[in-house]
This record gives sequence, structure tokens and C-alpha cells, in this order.
Amino acid sequence: MGRPKSPDPHAPLVRPVTGKGGPFLRGPAVMVSSGPDLKPMAKALGIPPESSRPFFIGRFYQDPAVPAVVCGPVMGAPYAVFALEYLMAWGARPLFYLGWCGTLREEIEAGAVIVPPSAYVEEGTSGLYHQEMCTGMDPAPSSAADPALSGHLFQVLSGLGANVVSGPVWTTDAIFRETRAKVSAFAGLGAVAVDMETSALFTVARMAGVPLAAALVVSDSVHGGKWTPGFNRKEFLAGRKFAVEALCRIVSELTRKP
Repeated sequence: MGRPKSPDPHAPLVRPVTGKGGPFLRGPAVMVSSGPDLKPMAKALGIPPESSRPFFIGRFYQDPAVPAVVCGPVMGAPYAVFALEYLMAWGARPLFYLGWCGTLREEIEAGAVIVPPSAYVEEGTSGLYHQEMCTGMDPAPSSAADPALSGHLFQVLSGLGANVVSGPVWTTDAIFRETRAKVSAFAGLGAVAVDMETSALFTVARMAGVPLAAALVVSDSVHGGKWTPGFNRKEFLAGRKFAVEALCRIVSELTRKP
């Protein structure tokens, strides 16, 4: 007999719990970053409020009559990936992320919906999953969405009449360190907006081989060296409604397939 195989020193010791207490998912999941969008997203999919339960520091919406789930809020890359790992381990396929972002471009205003094909990494979570991604900022490391899923999301949003934009985003852990120099640098690389979760979600989903796409509604602006909130603008509310409707339509399409 040969010697027993040594365990992989790089294999994770802690894994998501998938035992008797965890749900068994066989359809899409929508991760929502902001509390105000959580109930509308669940309602749009036909999941009643009483079908929700605690999901760590957020809520998890699941109903036996609906082959899709919604969870959130998730804020920041580490917690968003924590939730993503559980959803993937429970069997959710594909995955969608609904978030808010700040525009870096003068021509992109509050209420626009960004469907990013990729995201520049300025958060720490991606590097822990894929060390070779974060070897410095020249060139800036980036992670990618699922192209087919993102393309379909863009088309559905366009068909609804949303102000939809395709372009890379910049993901950072430090919302209060979005400096003029960084805004200029990432805008120069082609980034159109900034958020706190997308690059990490793209990294982990891509490594797991699970399709994931994101819709980011522009809530504010850091263009021109100043912060301009847009949270109270009617266009922002309209953009959020477009994003919810588009995700609902795509999830419904996916769950109707045999």
C-alpha cells in the first residue's frame, strides 16, 4: 500500500454549513445590498414578507411556491462574499447582485443603472481568494462578471426604458477614502462608478464557476472632486424600480425553463 495522501495545505478548514438546518436551493438567488430594496425585490418575485427568516445580520426570503430566493442587506465585500458562499453551497444558480454606486462620470447621473462587465479591485477579499489577482495597481487587478448573464441583464433593462450603462466599476473597502486622486486614477482606467462589493462577488463566483451578474443603481456622484448625493432624486427611485423589474423578469424566465 502506498503512503496516505497528505491533505491539501491550501484547502479551507471552515466551510458553509449545508446540513439539516440549511435550505436546499435549485434556482436563482438575488443578493440585495440595501435594506430599502430588499422587500420590493422579494415582493416582485411573489415571496411574501412572512416567508422571510433571519440570515445572519440580514433576512432570507424563500417560499416553497417560488423557485428563487432573495437575501440581504449585504454591505461591504467580506460580508457580501460570506453570504455568497452560503448561497452557492446551498445550490443557488445563477446569482444576481442589486446594489447602489457612486458615479465617476459627469454624463452618468443619479438613477442610471450600471451593468458592470468587470470591476477593479481595491478591496481585500479578492486577494484572499485569488492571490495572484492583487499584485499591485499597475496594471490594476480586476475581476469579471458572467458575460452572458450580464448581457441579458443589460438587454432587459434597455427594453424597459432604463438609463442603462455598461462599464467597469471600482470596488473599494474604504468609502470615506474616495479621494480626488483615486477618482481620477480609476476614471482614467475606464471605471464609470464606485461601490463596495462587486469585484469581490465577481472574483468568488468566477472561481466557483457560478454565473453572477450585477445591477448597480447610481445613488450619488464623486465626479469633479466633490460628493453630490442623489438619494432623494426621483430618478434614483425610478432606477431602483427598473433594476428590480429587470431582475424579476430574468429570474422568472429562468425559473419557467424546464
